[in-house]
Amino acid sequence: MGNYMSLSKTKYNGSGPSLSEEELLAEYQQRLNGWSTYKTELFPLLNYYKLEGVQTNKYPIFYVQTSKATALETQINENSRKIKLISGNLPGVAELSYVKRGLVQEIYSTNEIEGVKTNKVELGTVAGEVLNSKRSGLKTKRLESTFVLYHDAIQGRIIKIHSLKDFRTIYDQILHGEINEDDLPNGNLFRNKKVFIGTDDGAIIRHRPPVNEKLINDQLLPLISFMNRDGILPATKAVISHFMFENTHPFVDGNGRMGRYLLSAYLSLKYDMFTGLSISQSIYSNRDRYYNLFKEAGDANNMADLTMFVEGMLKIIRDGQEDVILNLQELEDSLEESDEYLSTNLDNYFEKTGYDEQDKSRMHSIMYVILQSQLFSGGIGDTITLKELSDHLKESLQMPVSQTQKLVRLLEKDEIITKVKKRPIQYRINEAFLTKY
Repeated sequence: MGNYMSLSKTKYNGSGPSLSEEELLAEYQQRLNGWSTYKTELFPLLNYYKLEGVQTNKYPIFYVQTSKATALETQINENSRKIKLISGNLPGVAELSYVKRGLVQEIYSTNEIEGVKTNKVELGTVAGEVLNSKRSGLKTKRLESTFVLYHDAIQGRIIKIHSLKDFRTIYDQILHGEINEDDLPNGNLFRNKKVFIGTDDGAIIRHRPPVNEKLINDQLLPLISFMNRDGILPATKAVISHFMFENTHPFVDGNGRMGRYLLSAYLSLKYDMFTGLSISQSIYSNRDRYYNLFKEAGDANNMADLTMFVEGMLKIIRDGQEDVILNLQELEDSLEESDEYLSTNLDNYFEKTGYDEQDKSRMHSIMYVILQSQLFSGGIGDTITLKELSDHLKESLQMPVSQTQKLVRLLEKDEIITKVKKRPIQYRINEAFLTKY
């Protein structure tokens, strides 16, 4: 097929004369009705960027299943398999710490894209409480509700969208306490007033979404049918749904964060949790490309051909996965290397002490668990607490809680570990025990 180009670029491609309107329409019809084309019943609002405020919704979204898109879907599947293999071989605390890290990075990144400032350390504390089921249930901490929804999604407990009300249910949970009162939905479920997407001062307007709730409903109902349809490759369906949701912009504020949550939740369900938890980070790293993909897909001159958007978004998903794979491999190697140093340094330390063999073995177990948390949390938020450490060793090694706490005090006294937080109590291993003598 060669290099696939958008219709707007095809019109001016080559050294010869530009395509006439008739020739361009013929190219559009050929693409729309091609054997490798998937045509939807989604009709987005598209912009004639050179004609201020002029829009159309007469074109249905379609995409051509190019060889590049097929290859990207294959790569995404293969990357997910690798992620499952690597993460499945990790010790339990290491995997849990990496999940917490992924949750924090995902929520931090999706907020950064919107210019909403958050603190990673505070986010890490909330993530730890959610993962350990210590949340109050009252959602009193900032973004606690957001973490709960993301955590449920990576566990496969997503809110399935079968009605317009389901969108609102998700919105209320994912953005609990994050939306100014003046920007809350003023319609039955969605906004019922005009908004625009562009600079805050209105100097640049990139898109004018549907102007009232009735038109929003008309856009979202076909989207619900599309989201629940079989026979579409999952990543492709996810990114087309993402475009249509953002194009509709059903709320005054929070559409981007909700749209990326829906994308993350679906990728977690269809692939793996770490693919889902890497999407906003990857979008943030490629945000100029992300915005350009939306601008091109929203150009009426491209007649709702989302082929280039699909290819571009699949690349962003793939790139996020590859970052996860590289990071997990590096952490896995670091854990093995650090544990070797830890074992050697502990042996040298034990030669000078009177600890018996059982205490030595238990001390190493304690430090190996702390090491997993220390490495895989990546310095984001809290490491494993003393209570979590004690509970884990009681469950995995039947080590009495009192014995764990006694040995932890000895390790702290001998400056092998350092207390970094008092409430709750947390420790880190001193660097001298993680480096070569």
